[in-house]
Amino acid sequence: QTFFGHSSRVTSISFSPDGRKIVSGNVDGTLKLWDVETGEEFGTLKGHSECVHSVSFSPDARRILSGSQDRTMKLWDVETGEELRTLRSHTDSIDSVSFSPSGLRFVSGSQDETVKLWGAEPNEQLRIIKSHTESGSRNGVANIGIVDLQYVQTPRVKASRQRWVRPNPAWHKEQLRTAKSQNQ
Repeated sequence: QTFFGHSSRVTSISFSPDGRKIVSGNVDGTLKLWDVETGEEFGTLKGHSECVHSVSFSPDARRILSGSQDRTMKLWDVETGEELRTLRSHTDSIDSVSFSPSGLRFVSGSQDETVKLWGAEPNEQLRIIKSHTESGSRNGVANIGIVDLQYVQTPRVKASRQRWVRPNPAWHKEQLRTAKSQNQ
């Protein structure tokens, strides 16, 4: 099945967890929502001023994250198409975004050589991981995903190998202690 509707190059794409919807990002800064069964476009999300490099559905398929060359990450409501939040913290293009399995946290990776972990509260930045430099060259972050809250997978653009970054153990223990106290 072929989905038609973008006017320029498609740069990112993601299935919803239930497999019923697809979101695609475009060079023109828009996102399009598609019904997998019918192939019909059912929404266009506008808000980025430059190319959308990464898109990701939340685990409940009610929200979408997008990362752009305009250095912003946006959170969208799938049903209404409303832009819920815009996060500005990276100093270069955001090339990858992903939700945690719970949907309460998300992560972004950028050409500024950082991975940033975000919380559910507006602009709540939980952690910055700077690890993407090699002999002074800039590789940026091409693809990320929260495997669990202990490890963040960050393959490099230039290298074919994967690099695993583990947050500071003291920080991780504090996060677990906080999570346990909130669940009691």
